[in-house]
Amino acid sequence: MAFFEVVLIVVTALLLVFGTKTKRKPLLKWGIASFILLLGLVIFSFITGFIDGVSDGWSAR
Repeated sequence: MAFFEVVLIVVTALLLVFGTKTKRKPLLKWGIASFILLLGLVIFSFITGFIDGVSDGWSAR
C-alpha cells in the first residue's frame, strides 16, 4: 500500500503541474481526481492505523 501511495503522490504532482503549465483541462481534472483519491487513501490509512493502535493498546492491558 505504501508503494501505491508514493506512486499516486508522484502522479498527482505531475498531473497538477503539467495541467496548470500547459492549461490543458483534462490533465488538470485528472490531477484533481488523483488528489481526491490520494486523500481517500490517506484517511483510510489513518483510520486503519488508529484502529490497529487501539487494539494493540487494549490487548496490552
